[in-house]
Amino acid sequence: VDIAQEEDKDATKRIDGNRNGNITTDKDGEGQIGEVQNSHTEPLASKKPATVAKINQDRGGIAFPYGNSTKTALFAVYDGHGQGGELVSQFALHHVQKRLEKHPSFNDNIEQAFKETFLAVDKDLTEEPTIEPLYAGTTACVALLRD
Repeated sequence: VDIAQEEDKDATKRIDGNRNGNITTDKDGEGQIGEVQNSHTEPLASKKPATVAKINQDRGGIAFPYGNSTKTALFAVYDGHGQGGELVSQFALHHVQKRLEKHPSFNDNIEQAFKETFLAVDKDLTEEPTIEPLYAGTTACVALLRD
């Protein structure tokens, strides 16, 4: 008996597939092919698109000392959203911090200073050429601590 013929007989009983499954034939080797049993892969049509890593759009910072005082600190957290939200968060982080301490009402009317600072930063953002504020933005939580 030829070794190749023995291997052919065994192959007609069952052909073990690789990760794509098993193909079976009848015991006489008549070429009746069974179904492909696929336990490791799915058809291409049902595969989900590749997941793209999302950019962290959050920013945060602590400025201490702040406003020319060792008894003052600024805490800020920005949560960006939309396409380019990380750019908006970064812009707001730096510009709010710089503008607020220079505001004329910083020492005597902090509520007014905050309101006008946020409005000015928002206006400046619309003029920033690298950011499209119609499709991106940020929420902010900013606290000023004074002793």
